[in-house]
Amino acid sequence: MYSHASIIRAVELYIKLDKRVEATIRQLGCPTKNAPRNWYREY
Repeated sequence: MYSHASIIRAVELYIKLDKRVEATIRQLGCPTKNAPRNWYREY
């Protein structure tokens, strides 16, 4: 489980990287490809 602060940082990075999932996963080590997208939708 990720903390709220970690999710916010991930979403901000996802936006900064022009919503490129692969680049976000590489930098953060997210568990799944869908995690950044799902977090973005909730943001």
